[in-house]
Amino acid sequence: QRLHQLPPMILAEELLLMDSCALQKIIPYELVDEGWIGKRKDELSPNITAMVHHFNSLALLVPTEILAEATPQMRAKVISTFIKVAEACHQLKNYNSLKAVLAGLQCTPVYRLRKTWKKVSRTRMRSF
Repeated sequence: QRLHQLPPMILAEELLLMDSCALQKIIPYELVDEGWIGKRKDELSPNITAMVHHFNSLALLVPTEILAEATPQMRAKVISTFIKVAEACHQLKNYNSLKAVLAGLQCTPVYRLRKTWKKVSRTRMRSF
């Protein structure tokens, strides 16, 4: 089963659990002196680095799922599903995953799919 075939709320809840676990692992020391930016970020801020990696992975997974479909109709269906996932993340107040999903939907390869975006329902487009 592909990721976008899961019910959007279930996927959003799973993302919430993942983000919650990752946030709970961050210790205050990791936030000192912007340790997540330097060359020793994996050593000084391993949990923040892991959270950034999770965000980036999700932001790349969204376009991968969309672009894996062969037709504009199927890509539009996947886009609609991820818009619903973003809405569910917002409802659950999971802003980290919400922004990652939106980043994936707004990336250049997906943004350029003009025929696909024309097939996304107006209701979905308004909420996006």
